[in-house]
Amino acid sequence: MQSISSAIFIMIGFILIQSGVASSEQSTHPDWYVYAKQYIRFDNELPKLFTRESVTMEEFKELNNHRDEAEKNFLNSLPPSKKEIGTLLSSSNIEDITIGTVSIYLLEKYHLDFIDTLINLLTSSDDKSTQRFILLSFEKIPPDVLASYESVLLDYISKTDEGWMLFHKSEVLLKLTPEKSAVILSDWLGRDSRLFKRVAYIYLGNLGTKYQENALDNLVKTRNIDKEKFLDELYGGRERRPRANSINKNNR
Repeated sequence: MQSISSAIFIMIGFILIQSGVASSEQSTHPDWYVYAKQYIRFDNELPKLFTRESVTMEEFKELNNHRDEAEKNFLNSLPPSKKEIGTLLSSSNIEDITIGTVSIYLLEKYHLDFIDTLINLLTSSDDKSTQRFILLSFEKIPPDVLASYESVLLDYISKTDEGWMLFHKSEVLLKLTPEKSAVILSDWLGRDSRLFKRVAYIYLGNLGTKYQENALDNLVKTRNIDKEKFLDELYGGRERRPRANSINKNNR
């Protein structure tokens, strides 16, 4: 009985400490800052789910709901001003920089106001969360605006080695000159990683069927590989290969 009582007191103490930390953070930062921080935490946890051996759909939905709730709370709280965002982005504190970045991602109206700053952060920051939200913001920026930064973006994307960033970088590639983007995707198609190959093949198809076919034909010639066998390995078996017209959703 005594051990049960001790456990209850310990649990109550833990809850009080947690609530104290939360209220302390709430008092030193505005609500939108706290909600943006929550959004980042939940969003960063989502990819980690899929590194586990098993994950249930309920776990995914629960975490996704928490993230959506944090986003809704952020948007319903007093939005940060341009000055507040600028202060965070110029901070030396990587957490503040990331919160400023996710604020821009959630507040679409500020994308173009800070595009130069975001470009500089993208190429200079080592924080993957910051880079990810910048890329997500760029997905919402018109291609004609990104064209002015094409050389910088192509250089940054061509140096990628992180598998979990591939889809975000590929989405940005779709907004750049197709011929130049196809060069990078073709390089990924020749990587040893099946993830790189599969992402490259799908996004080459999204650029246009001709880019997909040319890249695959060049790979077959230069590597002397069997085309059908390559595609079977790419998708983990012929029965898993999608139909020809189902993988190219955005053909140009």
